[in-house]
Amino acid sequence: MLNLRNNNYEHQSISVAWDDGDTDDSIYDLNELETSEINCKIKVNSESNNNDDDNKIGNVDLLIIGLPQMGNTFIKKFFLEKNKQKIKQIGTISMIQPQEILEKSYHLYGGGSNCEINKITPIYRYKDEETSIVLLNMNFAPSGEESIYLTNAICDTIKPEKTIILDSLHTSSYINHNLESKISPILRKLSTMTAKKHSKDTVDYLETSNIIDSTSAAIISYCEMHHLYATVYISMQDSYLPNEDAFAAYEIPFFKDFKINKICGSILPNENETNYVDAVSDLQNNLETKQNPLYI
Repeated sequence: MLNLRNNNYEHQSISVAWDDGDTDDSIYDLNELETSEINCKIKVNSESNNNDDDNKIGNVDLLIIGLPQMGNTFIKKFFLEKNKQKIKQIGTISMIQPQEILEKSYHLYGGGSNCEINKITPIYRYKDEETSIVLLNMNFAPSGEESIYLTNAICDTIKPEKTIILDSLHTSSYINHNLESKISPILRKLSTMTAKKHSKDTVDYLETSNIIDSTSAAIISYCEMHHLYATVYISMQDSYLPNEDAFAAYEIPFFKDFKINKICGSILPNENETNYVDAVSDLQNNLETKQNPLYI
């Protein structure tokens, strides 16, 4: 599993380590890691693309990635449902697993969404004369190995000026010695050094020794190594199902960071306008259909 931990709270250092018992915290080049042959493809609709390469989106102002289950549900409620005429699907990401990976998944989980041969997630874009925003509403939770291929595919296809990743963490896994502050809503962030220099939101950094993994770790590590602007926002859930406040916490960077607010201004709802009761209900229904415990 690909893990990323905040080893130094004051300096926000970023390290990547493989969860194999090795204590070496050195940063690895994602392109040099030996992994099984997993096929991750991004397909972009040619009619929605002005790039010379029909299968590349190219430069955009902002990339927003919503991870299962809270991040993608927030994107659906906060952006997609309120901007049906403005935000259009322009492509898909597909992850095709080799037979050996499928056999391991069936052995571990007995079927379910993590054992599908072809996992597909949509790519959405908002674009006007001044702004271009791409939203990835991840429908599947990649493993650490899959996350490497996913990161390389995303970063080869999309060239964002800024990247925001919406992730979540159960409070039972959240390390914070201040017990009173472990009550939802809690939002924390982990940023690349480039983002840290320019971010103006009011969100506290993730405390020392906390770990994020898989997709969040892979993407922010790639961005750190290439000196790109990227921030992972982690909303804490204190029960099996997050409450509405845990979803609403994701709104903070979009309303409090002036630069992000300016980019997203045309597709932002009014502050405190979004009702997340339906989000909790949708997530509950989604979880009830998943057999894979990784989705819980």
